[in-house]
Amino acid sequence: MDATCKPHAICVPFPLSTHINSMLKFAKLLHHKGFHVTFVNAAFQHKSILSAKGPNALDGLPDFRFESIAIDVPSSKPGSPDYFVSVREAIRKGFLSPFRNLVTKLNETERPVTCLVSDGASTHTVTLAEELGIPAVLFWAVGANGVLSINRHQELVRRCFAPRDESKANEDLDATTDFFAGKKGIRMRDVPSIIQTKYSPEYILDVTVKEAERTSKASAIVIHTFEALEKHAIDELASTFHRVYSIGPLPLLLNQDVKRSQVEEAVVELLQGDRGKKIQEKAQYWKKVAQEATEPHGLSSKNLDSLVNEVLLSKP
Repeated sequence: MDATCKPHAICVPFPLSTHINSMLKFAKLLHHKGFHVTFVNAAFQHKSILSAKGPNALDGLPDFRFESIAIDVPSSKPGSPDYFVSVREAIRKGFLSPFRNLVTKLNETERPVTCLVSDGASTHTVTLAEELGIPAVLFWAVGANGVLSINRHQELVRRCFAPRDESKANEDLDATTDFFAGKKGIRMRDVPSIIQTKYSPEYILDVTVKEAERTSKASAIVIHTFEALEKHAIDELASTFHRVYSIGPLPLLLNQDVKRSQVEEAVVELLQGDRGKKIQEKAQYWKKVAQEATEPHGLSSKNLDSLVNEVLLSKP
C-alpha cells in the first residue's frame, strides 16, 4: 500500500504503564492491518520509558511514530489510591488543547489523521474527533465487567454496593451482588478500584455521567477481552452503546503461531485479578477458548476486521 494512501490512526493511551502496554499492542495490530500509526504519550511517561529502556526506545518506524504532550506531572505517588485521579485531572485540564495542536500539525502533512483511538478512561478526545468528523474509538484495557461497573456506578451506589465508609472498606469489598446479569457471586473487589473508593460527588459525577455521555458519542468501543469469557457483560454494554467489539487476548492476536506456554501467560495477564482455585481448575479450558478466539477465523479476529472495515475506514 502506498504510504500516502494509508489510513492514519492516532492512538492515545491513558498514561499508566498497564494502559500504555495494552494500547501499544492494539496499535501494533492496526499497523499490521495497514495503518500509519501515531502513538501519543504524556510527556512524563514518555521520558520515563526513555529513561528505563534507552534513548532510542521510542524511535519508531516511518509509519509508526511516537509523539508526546506535556501535561502537569501528577502530584500523587504512583501506586497510591489517588494517583489515577490526579493523572486523570491533569489530562482533563491540560491535554486537549495541545492534542488539538498536534492533530492540526499532522493534518498538514501528506498523511492526515483519519481516525482516533483513545483510552476509555480518557474520553475528552472524542470531542476533537467530532470536530474533525473522523471515527473515534474508545479502547478499554480492563475487561467488560469493569467497563460495565464504571458506566453503572450510580446504580451500584443506589444499591449500597459501592463502599461509603472507608473503615468498613474491606468488609464491603467482600459483599456480593446480582447486579451483573448472568453472573453470580461478583464481589466489590472484582470491579475496578476506581469505584471502590469514596471520592468527591463532583468527581463521581464526572466519571460516571459525563464519561458515559462522551462514550455514547464514540463511533465504537473496543474491550480487551474475548466473548466466551464475558458474554453477559458484553451483551449488556452492546444494549447501551452503538458498537461494542471484544478483541483479545491481544498478545495472541499479535502472534498467531503461539506456544501453549504463551497462551497460558496471555490468559493469566487478562485475568490477573482472579488467581483462585477455580481459575486454576479451568485454566486448560480458557487456554483453548482464548486460542480459538484469536485464530484467523475466531471471533476476536473477526471483530478486529469488522472494526477496521465498519468503523475506522468509514467515511464521514
